[in-house]
Amino acid sequence: MSMAIPFGFFAIYGDGNLRTMGLYGLMVVVLGFFTWASIKMEAIPLVFLGTGLGCLSSLVALRLSQLGDMGEYFKPFTSRSLVFVIYGAVVVIQALWVLTNKGKKG
Repeated sequence: MSMAIPFGFFAIYGDGNLRTMGLYGLMVVVLGFFTWASIKMEAIPLVFLGTGLGCLSSLVALRLSQLGDMGEYFKPFTSRSLVFVIYGAVVVIQALWVLTNKGKKG
């Protein structure tokens, strides 16, 4: 359940406060590894459950931090909508990854 860590929040925090986009890359690598490991273990529901929990924990972390007030910095998104965009893209990529792996096994 390590995917429930708010990686989206950390990436947005790094962008907004540290002025670096490197944490987006780290988020991609870590979520990619967790997705690969879940597919390898044939625990496909955990992929999407973990991603959903990661999105929720990112939203909670945003609410508790001051990043929610940085709507102007992330134009055309607010920090909250950026979390939804990030995790929406993650779900689409994970679904494609799962579907292409199913095609290889079947």
